[in-house]
Amino acid sequence: MTRRADLVRDLFQSALDLPANERPGFVADAAGGDPDVEREVLGLLAALDAATGFLTEAPRPSLPSEGPGTVLDRYRLVAPIGEGGFGVVYRAEQEEPMRREVAVKLLKPGMDSRAVTARFERERQTLARMQHPGIAAVFDGGTTPAGRPYFVMELVEGLPIAQYCREQGLGISERVELLLQVCLAVQHAHQKGVVHRDLKPANILVARAADGAPQPKVIDFGIAKVTWGDGEPAFTATRPGQAMGTLEYMAPEQAAGDIAQLDSRADVYSLGVILYELLTGRRPFERADDDRSSTTSLVDRIRDERPLRPSARIAAGDTELPLPGADRQRWRRHLAEDLDWIVAHALAKQPAHRYATADALAMDLRNHLDGRPVSVGPPRLSYVVRKFVARHRVIVGAAVLLVLSLVGGIVATAAALAKARDENGHKQRTLLATRGLLLAADPHAQKGPDYTVRQMLDDFAPSIDAQFHDDPQVAASLHLTVGASYRNLAQLSAAEPHLRRALAWAQASGDPLEHEVALIEWVALLRELGRYDEAARSLDDALRLAEQRAPDSVARLRLDRADLHRLRSQPDLGEPIARAALAQLDRSPDAPQTRAQRAYAVDLLGAFAL
Repeated sequence: MTRRADLVRDLFQSALDLPANERPGFVADAAGGDPDVEREVLGLLAALDAATGFLTEAPRPSLPSEGPGTVLDRYRLVAPIGEGGFGVVYRAEQEEPMRREVAVKLLKPGMDSRAVTARFERERQTLARMQHPGIAAVFDGGTTPAGRPYFVMELVEGLPIAQYCREQGLGISERVELLLQVCLAVQHAHQKGVVHRDLKPANILVARAADGAPQPKVIDFGIAKVTWGDGEPAFTATRPGQAMGTLEYMAPEQAAGDIAQLDSRADVYSLGVILYELLTGRRPFERADDDRSSTTSLVDRIRDERPLRPSARIAAGDTELPLPGADRQRWRRHLAEDLDWIVAHALAKQPAHRYATADALAMDLRNHLDGRPVSVGPPRLSYVVRKFVARHRVIVGAAVLLVLSLVGGIVATAAALAKARDENGHKQRTLLATRGLLLAADPHAQKGPDYTVRQMLDDFAPSIDAQFHDDPQVAASLHLTVGASYRNLAQLSAAEPHLRRALAWAQASGDPLEHEVALIEWVALLRELGRYDEAARSLDDALRLAEQRAPDSVARLRLDRADLHRLRSQPDLGEPIARAALAQLDRSPDAPQTRAQRAYAVDLLGAFAL
């Protein structure tokens, strides 16, 4: 049988499970823009509708349908609260052995074909196997007088997660915390051998737990893929080539109907889409993005197109912020780096390049919330140190760490300058500045035990120009060190004037080493401010200086240059630079620093390949 004939057969059989009024739309979407396939399938369906005798099932007797007021065993239906393709959900009252409100899901009238009934029963069995606070629990089940199956489950009084975040005015960290809880619930399902396959905000309701905290709950396992490992056969209600679910949230392999490759990593992709939507207010790919509204076009984009990073989506300004009234630049900066990397890893086109489990995604979300390096971040010492400093802002720990960094930087700079120029005056004055800094850093000596590192810098920084107005060499070194320290504390506006002054002096000095060091620190600040074009120009200047002064340091700067292209979604420009840097590192002597830079290069190449 040809591939086209297989497709016609599969679409015909799938359409049989749908009500007659839903079949044309389903076939039009699933035919992938092939008018011949669409015409043939619709012709077969029309012929079946017109057929008589052995081609059709015997007419079923007319049986009453259930509705508000209907009593099913111990449950009285109150009002419909939701409806899907195959079932309708009612709010119901349970009378015994306890009085409580529950939800009852019934198969729709007319949807009781063998395939749909089996899927409905499988959903009930699937939910019954799972016991997790993040998944709606199943209590009971049965059959209506009309012969339709139903099951009774926990009533979730909540809002879809995206609506909840919007109406509650949640910030970025609160949204990430909610999705982290969803990941843990999905991980529980995966451990039970269940792949949801239709994760989307509408299927994640946020209710209030007993303690008042928000509790997201995953619902609607109607098209779940079950791969139970206890001797029961694996189950999927989807035929090869048939993509079921909501297309905008589907993994590439699911959108293409590649059931053989479909596993728990498809749910990880869907979680990445939901995270993207919570952070930006948009999905990575939407029909409304352009006029190519066909299903085939959207599937092609999901499979082949790289989405904008969340921070770039916010920076583009073509969408309202998920939190009305929030500062767009501050929101964008919060998404840059960690959350951009996490989302990109979850949305990788190939399953092997994604997080292996929902739990791994949850761990990186927790790392971000706790201020720890995320597993998909760059293997750079500066990134790890910055995370460490941000986590330890309390007085003693942060002060000791920062003071050691400042003292080391100042003394090393002073020693190098003194050696180069044999001017002991500079070294002496720098040591005096270090003494002043140490006195300022002692929280008990002057300001009391609540004296913070930021306060220490604020007190020390204004005295630089006053004390060293006649010695720009030492003043510039101190501006550079203090500016870098402000940057490590994420005080970017405070860091900028110090680094700008240090750069201006270094450029005027004519010393290539000092100029290069100042440029590198300046680039780091511009990168965190999101001023990527300025950062690229300054990094190009640093590269030219390095090529003339010390060619061995060029590879590291090239990798930083490639990373700027990654941040600007320019893989075609960044990849060759990263490859050239890796080739240079492969020719370099083996050393810890070289190995770290090789890892950095490989990480970048992996990001460009996503």
